[in-house]
Amino acid sequence: MNLKKAGSVLTVLMFIGVLALRIFGGASMVPLISVAVMMIFLVMLICEVMPITLACIFTLGFMPVLGITPDFNTALTGFSNQVVFFILASFGIASALIKVPISKRVLKYLLVKFGKDSKMLVLVFMIATALISSVMSNVPACAIFIAIISELLKLLPEEDRKKTGKTFMIGIPVASMIGGIMTPAGSSINLLALSILEENTDHGITFVQWMCFGIPIVLVVLPLAWLILIKVFPPAQIEKNKINTFIGDMNIPAKFLPEEKRVLIIFSVIFALWLASSWIRSINIMVVSLIGCAVFCLPKFGVLSAKEFFQKVSWDAIFLVGTVLSLASALVANGVSDKMISMLPDMGDSHLLIYLGIAAITFILLLFIPVAPSLVALFTPVAIHIAVSANMNPALVVMLCAMCAGQCYLFPLDTVCLLSYSHGYYKMFEMPKMTAVLQACFVAISSVFIYIIGMLIFK
Repeated sequence: MNLKKAGSVLTVLMFIGVLALRIFGGASMVPLISVAVMMIFLVMLICEVMPITLACIFTLGFMPVLGITPDFNTALTGFSNQVVFFILASFGIASALIKVPISKRVLKYLLVKFGKDSKMLVLVFMIATALISSVMSNVPACAIFIAIISELLKLLPEEDRKKTGKTFMIGIPVASMIGGIMTPAGSSINLLALSILEENTDHGITFVQWMCFGIPIVLVVLPLAWLILIKVFPPAQIEKNKINTFIGDMNIPAKFLPEEKRVLIIFSVIFALWLASSWIRSINIMVVSLIGCAVFCLPKFGVLSAKEFFQKVSWDAIFLVGTVLSLASALVANGVSDKMISMLPDMGDSHLLIYLGIAAITFILLLFIPVAPSLVALFTPVAIHIAVSANMNPALVVMLCAMCAGQCYLFPLDTVCLLSYSHGYYKMFEMPKMTAVLQACFVAISSVFIYIIGMLIFK
């Protein structure tokens, strides 16, 4: 029995069980039903029982039927969250950046400067991916460089192509997720966590403050990820003349194109406003992104047509995030987060040990809830409670949760990793040989950095 068939059977059995709980159980069963619906949803996603959007519609429709929301309007609350519209805008911004050769210019510069051998070439691609991913969604950032590396691999003989392809195809999604923590705009997970923080506390963290944590962590973790990667999966040597041939075949215009200049101007304004939001609190990062996306689509001035924009949007991602937020809201409303709080062991009084504990719990939960937005929406309220109980700044704990949840590369189950996994260069259980060590290191590095920098910034 393949994974899809097994998932289909499990989904039906779990759904029958939930219906029985709904019919024969009382109000006390609502928290359990809520968790069961979340698990059914995750099984449908992981086992690909049905298309993502259909799985979302199925889940939303049954939320009021199964009693985990009072009505259908409440089941749709996730779609009113501003994070959904940020993700929508991020696809437009990413599409504009991809349409012009800006990313290729960045890559060419790094290749000329550092692309001396295959190991350095892996580092070049990982740096380029992380840089692009710091200001756009991880998915398009990863897709850009997977497409480029696929062309480079064609220059290699079959045996070397498989060996080197494994290194690159694991390294690129890992780098995109690492780069995504550099700024709040680097991942929808970051903004989702900040949104939950603002809804549940009076604390917040600015764009620049986040960068003060994210950039130092990336400067340590990214080279470490590269070292572990080339140690576990060393690439075959690529001759210098083949690298030069690849650079020549990139067909990058010598001068910046007019539309390229317009993209740089518009994006510079967007990024400047993101930074300004750290001091001018009336500036909303997500509103800036949405308006910036619209400017990219303006006739004669922008570089995208409205039709191109809508074609580039991943509606699966939009439905997924909206449904996850709705489910998470129902779980919190039905007391599931409170149940999790009561089950947590005492973490003591040491703030550093609490950071380490929260980071470790986040990675453990990723094994059971491998969809990062689901995990963030469910566990962040719990982390906030831990922080408040220990007299800690909840903003730092929420940021740690978001950063750890964003590193969901233990297995290629996340959308970002699936982009490279689908090319067939590595197998499901090969990725953990490298990423398990990296995740353990990330727990320690992120916790220590947030502890130390937090004391300096939030005195």
